Amino acid sequence: MRRGRIRASCRQCPAKVRCPVGPEGERTSKLPDPVKTVRVASRGESLYRPGESATAFFMVRSGLLKRHGYTAMNHERVYGFYTTAGVVGLEALTRGQYTHFVQALDTTHVCVIDAAGASGLADNRPMIHRRLFQLAHDEWAAAERNALTITSLSATQRVAAFLGETSWQMAELGFSRSAFQLKMPRRDIARYLGLTVETVCRAMSRLVEQGLVEQGPYHVRLPDPDRLEAFAWSASDPTGLAQGAAG
Repeated sequence: MRRGRIRASCRQCPAKVRCPVGPEGERTSKLPDPVKTVRVASRGESLYRPGESATAFFMVRSGLLKRHGYTAMNHERVYGFYTTAGVVGLEALTRGQYTHFVQALDTTHVCVIDAAGASGLADNRPMIHRRLFQLAHDEWAAAERNALTITSLSATQRVAAFLGETSWQMAELGFSRSAFQLKMPRRDIARYLGLTVETVCRAMSRLVEQGLVEQGPYHVRLPDPDRLEAFAWSASDPTGLAQGAAG
């Protein structure tokens, strides 16, 4: 067994009910189990890079990942953040190579799911086929939402929309929708939202002033998450903060 990997076990996995290939009980089959190991990625470590052979995809058991790339001008662009139950590397199901960088922002445990094995299970289990299709659709929908956010919302609204989306993700995992940690660096949030770091910080301050957000050193609290979302998608931004797009 390679360094940084341990044998996978669904029993204690916090994301087992959302596993794309189902918990161990659902995978009873004559086909080989596609979930072989758990990989431990240290902060700053890349799971994979563009152009590398794509033979597996990954589900986060704990920790935090970012998916990112670089423009022709060598500017970093962040495409998404993934915490417990998040799945990255789905191009392994349809392509021979990975298309982005995926990096750990904290010590992160991921299940390594063999793409060929998962495809074999999907051919025999309609439920697994539907899960994989839904994951691919969700990734496409998230990209569309982010593009809409960047092109149609003010800077403050973009940050509000990001916090609102994060709050729903926490709720889906059984955590509080109104209070959670925000572990990703501000620079990564800025690169995800197409803003500068300074603009993200100003936007957060405006949201605090409006009573929409309470901010601590390592966490945020949303006194009224529905009100925050209503502000994010309102027709105008009453805070008056300019777009503040990144260069």
